[in-house]
Amino acid sequence: MKKELLEERKQIVYELICDDLYVPMKAKEIAILMNVPKAQRHELQEVLDALVAEGKVEVSTKGKYTKGTSLNLTGVFTAHARGFGFVTIEGEDEDIFISESNTNGAIQDDVVQIALVPSSGKRREGKVVKIVDHGLKNVVGTFEKSKTFGFVRPDNPRINMDIFVPIERSKGAVTGHKVVVELTSYGGKGKKPEGKVIEIIGHENDPGTDIMSLVRAYGLPVEFPEKVLNQAERVAKDVTSADMAGRMDLRDWQTVTIDGEDAKDLDDAVTLTRDGDFWQLGVHIADVTNYVQENSALDVEALKRGTSVYLVDRVIPMLPHTLSNGICSLNQGEDRLTLSCIMKIDAKGNIVDHRIAESVINVDRRMSYTDVNKIITLKDPEKTEEYKDFVRMFLDMKEVADLLRAKRRKRGSIDFDFPETKVILDDQEHPVDIKPYDRNPATKIIEDFMLAANETVAQDYFWQEIPFVYRTHEVPDTEKIKKAVVMLLEGIGEDPDREGLLETPDRIAKMYEEICGGMTVDAKEHLSKVFTVDSDEMVVERDIHFYSMCEHHMLPFFGKVHIAYIPKGEVVGLSKLARTVEVYARRLQLQERMTAQIADAIMDCLNPAGVMVVCEAEHLCMTMRGVKKPGTKTVNVVTRGVFSGNDSLQNSFFNLLSIR
Repeated sequence: MKKELLEERKQIVYELICDDLYVPMKAKEIAILMNVPKAQRHELQEVLDALVAEGKVEVSTKGKYTKGTSLNLTGVFTAHARGFGFVTIEGEDEDIFISESNTNGAIQDDVVQIALVPSSGKRREGKVVKIVDHGLKNVVGTFEKSKTFGFVRPDNPRINMDIFVPIERSKGAVTGHKVVVELTSYGGKGKKPEGKVIEIIGHENDPGTDIMSLVRAYGLPVEFPEKVLNQAERVAKDVTSADMAGRMDLRDWQTVTIDGEDAKDLDDAVTLTRDGDFWQLGVHIADVTNYVQENSALDVEALKRGTSVYLVDRVIPMLPHTLSNGICSLNQGEDRLTLSCIMKIDAKGNIVDHRIAESVINVDRRMSYTDVNKIITLKDPEKTEEYKDFVRMFLDMKEVADLLRAKRRKRGSIDFDFPETKVILDDQEHPVDIKPYDRNPATKIIEDFMLAANETVAQDYFWQEIPFVYRTHEVPDTEKIKKAVVMLLEGIGEDPDREGLLETPDRIAKMYEEICGGMTVDAKEHLSKVFTVDSDEMVVERDIHFYSMCEHHMLPFFGKVHIAYIPKGEVVGLSKLARTVEVYARRLQLQERMTAQIADAIMDCLNPAGVMVVCEAEHLCMTMRGVKKPGTKTVNVVTRGVFSGNDSLQNSFFNLLSIR
């Protein structure tokens, strides 16, 4: 059919389908309605197919045509090694599946225009109708040489086509060389992409070549521009009295850095002193902003890099070494400009006051996690003697860190204690071992202190209503969950693309949104609405069923919670107690912690004379794995106020529950 005639008929059919009186029809029904002879119905089908390809019209699994919900969707194509791919549309949570037959020659990172096609499942499917722009410019891979040409096998498995390289454009590369090839043609219709070698990284067997291949593949900038280096040299001068003017002088405070033994840039330091009944904790961060002025060459380069990149055998810094390892590193015995958060902490771990200030410090000792742990945990006599002037402070630090951690746990925080690993290299820079980083009480001290400072600063700016950048974990990130599920399926040897598993990542992501929904809810929302009463009789609500997830194995535990409290003039609706249980159950939990949280929330919000909570639950991590003892229940009891140590009151509650 001629293009002009096709466009004319497309317009007629599209207007029909868009009519308010139109109901979804099959092609045969449309043909009858429009009086299309049987001999010409293939032409009508051609028109309908063209409208579907453009996204103007959609066809259901039953073959009925309706007006398209969207026209020409545009997004970025992500390829899979097996030939199919996905298109991510900006502003949409779910990507669109593209089968291998519908990629239309699209490759990794292409900006493509797609039309939706009938889907066999719940996930939307589409076909590439146009490649708008090629996002992939350079490719890293292994060169293989032939007599008259060469080709590059990409390292990225998502680029599933070899790249043809004319011999005169190979730059002398030989078989086995890791190279960077610039694409000059993107191929199509059975023709391979073509390119030219612009850099030979090294032979694949040479030490360091694999790391540099990663650096080039991700476009990580290794060298700094000359003007950036020159500016860094100019600003990286010793701290002078003029630099310290107007700053809080903390150089007489006993201050230490605690890092790993191989740390090069020391960007945080800590101080702890006793102030009467309170602790005074100081967390000091290197004041990089003093040296990196807004819109300067250093600032522009740092913005471009975003962060320092830590690789197996090297660090690619965000700032030149004269800054990151020099004037902005809190080195022992040297005056350094810092930003300090000084917190006043009571005996219960509450931060009752704070000050945020520009400051100057002088670190007394550089400490390692290993040495501090030997002092506070192992009581090593040699290290204790070596650092005798600091031992008291280290022991106090552990005490305060324990208080802060207990306070966070009471609020419902989760300790994601996932082991970090370090790759051990030999002299030839070949990996020989992978060892976990030692996460000991000393590392936890720094973690707890940094968390306390971060929260304090965030709250300070929040209450000032000053615009601020926050990093939060308020709701489950569905995309991360889906990616994690795919990795898990691959890890256990399953095929995530198997028909029965295609929708599994979506289902699990939605499940976690539900079962972890309590992470963003405060029990005060339910317990704040109270009623005045004259009675001080015990209030009991029993058999509150719950489901939760054990944080150790991420398996369910479930059971019943029983609550009793003795009011002091105020009670809450019984449904609110059940909702309070849900708040703390719908998150990664420990049964013991959940029971305590429920009791503490009731005490804090209702101010009763006392509260008692009993929780009995079955844990699948014990019944379906491990010892495999189905039916085994764990019971724990928490008492607060007048219930604590009062056997008579406790027995009265147990009698009501028929628990002996």
